[in-house]
Amino acid sequence: YEEDLKGRNKDAFKYFVKEYHENPKDLMINTTGMVLASEYLNDPAITLQMFKQIDPESLDLTVCIYCRTKVNMALQAYLDVFDYKNAGMLAEQLKPYAERRAQVSKLILYYLTIGDTATVSDIIRTTSKKDKAEDIQQIYLRYAAQYGLLLGKPDLTRYYANQALTLYGKTQNWKVGRLHFLLGQYNAAEKIYLQEIKKDTDNVNLLAELAVIYARQNKTDKAQSIVTKLEQLKPPYDLGVTPYLQGRIKANMGDPTSAIKYLNQAIDEGIKFGKGTTFHHDPDLIVLFKEPEFLKLLGKNRPTSFPK
Repeated sequence: YEEDLKGRNKDAFKYFVKEYHENPKDLMINTTGMVLASEYLNDPAITLQMFKQIDPESLDLTVCIYCRTKVNMALQAYLDVFDYKNAGMLAEQLKPYAERRAQVSKLILYYLTIGDTATVSDIIRTTSKKDKAEDIQQIYLRYAAQYGLLLGKPDLTRYYANQALTLYGKTQNWKVGRLHFLLGQYNAAEKIYLQEIKKDTDNVNLLAELAVIYARQNKTDKAQSIVTKLEQLKPPYDLGVTPYLQGRIKANMGDPTSAIKYLNQAIDEGIKFGKGTTFHHDPDLIVLFKEPEFLKLLGKNRPTSFPK
């Protein structure tokens, strides 16, 4: 717990795994281990090793929330190692029971990866009925639009983003601004983010996304001023959020060296490998995906073997 509080994710996992080995078949401990291996270490191999320590056939997804989480984490791990056969079996197993956004997002990512847009549409339609948020359908469409960029399928991005914008109608908020950003409509996105920031002047996420928009427009002075402001707003126990946001901005300013330096700092300070949101799942970092040092930092927290 102390290592976790200080953002030392690799050490936090090392201490956790000592208890894990005492009872690796305890469902709660096993599932927690999978989450930590994925989000603290970004290690799909350990995630899958833990998954297999409890017979997958024994998991009852109809009533067991931990079971759904286990399958969801394993699905992402199989995607990370490009094992689409096993990922597909888990996706079909999870699909009837997915309710949480983290689960739905993984299903959307899997079916987009294999090109099954009909199933994606069905998932968005059916799972939207299980979430009380008024704009949940638009949120899932935005996820799909982001994954389109990650998969190198901009036609899918245009399709899903425009669907979401149609549903939003005349609504103007940061989610609409983000959709315009994904479509490359930077002037429209900038106007919306500036209005949103007037309501919440120190919102670091809004500021960082505005800075990326500035960077895409080659307004480097404005983007850099936000990099500096984020440093001034950095709170105690930031856990790597600020340097991660600064890294995203620098990446889009055409400065990969500084971007990777910030991202390494973010890992050292405790940023999580959020599946579907950060690092290799973040469309704002696509410009770094072929950089050797970026690929290296993805495995920075991975141990050489399963810790004892």
